[in-house]
Amino acid sequence: MKTKYTAGLIPITLAFAATGVSAEVPGSAGQKELVSAHAAWLARVNANDQVEGVKDFTDDALIVGGEGPIVEGRDAVRDYVAILGGRPGFNVAFDLERATVSSDGAIGYVIGSAMITSLDSNKRRVGGRVRLLTVWRKIDGVWKCYIDAPLSVPS
Repeated sequence: MKTKYTAGLIPITLAFAATGVSAEVPGSAGQKELVSAHAAWLARVNANDQVEGVKDFTDDALIVGGEGPIVEGRDAVRDYVAILGGRPGFNVAFDLERATVSSDGAIGYVIGSAMITSLDSNKRRVGGRVRLLTVWRKIDGVWKCYIDAPLSVPS
């Protein structure tokens, strides 16, 4: 069943707008919860809601991507998100490809592609497409992002 979830909505990879996202919504309740948590997280990213957005990460969260250093821990994630969210017009448009949850429902991952853009000094939208992998843990009944890994797309 094709479902579209839309929000005027940080990854960054972290923080993104899930506007016009169309995806096959997985069948299990765990997968549906994970997809919902991922969409809400992206909405907070795109809204530059750094306070609430950082709560979506585990205390030992990692952001692994690009050529920069690994961002490790909630405080470092908060600082990283503030830099990305501070870019004028920062936006992430995400297309879900797959969401999978372990049989015990404790861990899951989401794979898709994202167009990450912002505005340059001439107010033109610039950016690029990445593959996105996020790994989630369920902690006290709530999905939290453990690893956010935006990956380059080969040309």
